[in-house]
This record gives sequence, structure tokens and C-alpha cells, in this order.
Amino acid sequence: MRIDRHAATLSIAFILLIAPLTSSLMAQGGIRPSPLDPQSAAQREMQAREWALNHVPDEVNKHFKKERVSLFAQIREDFTRIQLINNEMMQTVFVQKNIDKKLIAATSAEINKRATRLKENLVLPRVDEKSSDQKPESVANYSQLQARLLALDTSITSFVANPLFKEPKVIDQLLAVKARRDLG
Repeated sequence: MRIDRHAATLSIAFILLIAPLTSSLMAQGGIRPSPLDPQSAAQREMQAREWALNHVPDEVNKHFKKERVSLFAQIREDFTRIQLINNEMMQTVFVQKNIDKKLIAATSAEINKRATRLKENLVLPRVDEKSSDQKPESVANYSQLQARLLALDTSITSFVANPLFKEPKVIDQLLAVKARRDLG
């Protein structure tokens, strides 16, 4: 949806900018209407608009193809990095039994940042986000911390294992909504 609105805005801006320029360039470029032809100015204007309308999709597509290609590297990096830092945090807390609150906070912040960017870049469908508006409660003890970290790990694992990302040409609305929900 974000791309569609952006494309429409670019298209309209392009038409508004190009149409007057092409008609003035045509007038300056030696295309002289016959003094006896009263519709030549209107015809030039119509031709300029027609040219602009025919070429707007090409310009818009060039812009968006470049933008999407540049996002693939970032999506791949976020997808990989979110798994790596989650695994490192789980290893530190559950295997090494090292409870470093600063490390957990920094790791959680990076996971949140990358999950937010993945939500934006993957263009997943919106879900009812009433539960995400709640502020996280403070963790009082080790067992609550473990429960929260396990819930985070479960969400990340579910997101990564989603068939939407594993099977080519899978287009399933329910899987896309589940991926969005897993990202929080």
C-alpha cells in the first residue's frame, strides 16, 4: 500500500512537472503552428500530456525497481541478524546462566529495531495491534525474565520458520498475517 500511494504521488508530480515543460519546449523548439490553425496550441498541449502519461510508468518503475533491489540486502541482513543475536542471547542466559541486564536490553533493542524494519520492508498485511500498544511490564525475577525471553525466542523461531520465506511462490494471506504477528 505504501508503494502504491508513493507511486501515485510520483506519477501526479511527474505529469504536473513534465506537461508544461514539454509544451513550452515544443513551442521553443521550432515547431511552429500554422497561424490559421486555432487548435494547434490545444493539440500541442494534448500531445505533451499524452507523451507524459505514456512515459510516467517507465519512470516510476525505474525508481521502484532500484528502491526494492536496494532493500533486499537490508531485508536479508535483518532476517539473518535477528536470528544470530537471538541465539547468542539465549545461549548466554540459558546455557551459561549469565544474566547481564545491559546485554539483554541491548540485544532486545536491536531485535526490536530489526523487527520494525522488517515489518516496513516486507510489506506484510496489517493485523489488529491492540496488544502491541501495551507497555511492557517490568521483570521482577529470573523466572519472569526466562518466560519473556522464551516467548521472544518462540516468536522469532516462528517468524523465521514461516513457509512464506522458505517456499518459493507461496502466497498465503494467513501466513503473511502470522509473519506480521510474529514480528510483534
